[in-house]
Amino acid sequence: MGKHMTPMQNVICIISIILGAALILYYLLLKIFYQYVAFSMYLGAAGILLLLFGFLQKHYQIFIYAQLHRFWQIVISVILIVCLLIFAVTEGLILYYGHTRSHEKTDVILVLGAGLNGREISSTLKYRLDAALKAHHEQPGIPIIVSGGQGSREAITEAKAMADYLLRHGVPASLIIKEDNSSNTFENFQFSKKLFSENAKVLVITNNFHMMRAMYIAKKAGLDAYRYPSPAHYPTSFNFHIREFFGLAKDILFH
Repeated sequence: MGKHMTPMQNVICIISIILGAALILYYLLLKIFYQYVAFSMYLGAAGILLLLFGFLQKHYQIFIYAQLHRFWQIVISVILIVCLLIFAVTEGLILYYGHTRSHEKTDVILVLGAGLNGREISSTLKYRLDAALKAHHEQPGIPIIVSGGQGSREAITEAKAMADYLLRHGVPASLIIKEDNSSNTFENFQFSKKLFSENAKVLVITNNFHMMRAMYIAKKAGLDAYRYPSPAHYPTSFNFHIREFFGLAKDILFH
């Protein structure tokens, strides 16, 4: 056994244990009630690491950070602070983009696809389509592009499922345009922009957690885009808000 940790070091370990346990519990609840939720396994893995980090250090009374050379303590502290600041600012922007909308009159509505359960729309996609219906009532004469191809777990294209939903809820078939080849957000915009004029003002509809990244990609694709965020499925919202941070980082660094 090493020497006893300081009260602050014990607090850090306890916080790590509690946070780790909370993430593991959240992952298990998503797994039980929704079976598959993208990215949730990473939250579960992070929870296990935090739990082990806190438990082992508290059990053996050895705070690893305190054993490092002062130089490495400073380096690690600076890296952690910078990463936390970037994460906090980015999440703040994700929340802002996801809870404010444009009131600009637009020329076309673009609804981004999301996963299907076989032939049925997911709760995530239903929120987007309900927002599209609301936007349609606000601007009843403009076309609605539904964008999404067919994934491995899907029996039909997302575009067809979305078009069928809008038709059942009173949107005229003449206003619905299907883009059914895209497999990600970049392709949603790249393929959809061929379906309207170059100078068109585009109202982009997606879930609140996805809106900031969608707008970034839309601008990069050269669209004159305006945001219209839909709500998100509350139990999975935390998972997807965290995922968007890493998704945005990937898009900025590699696209």
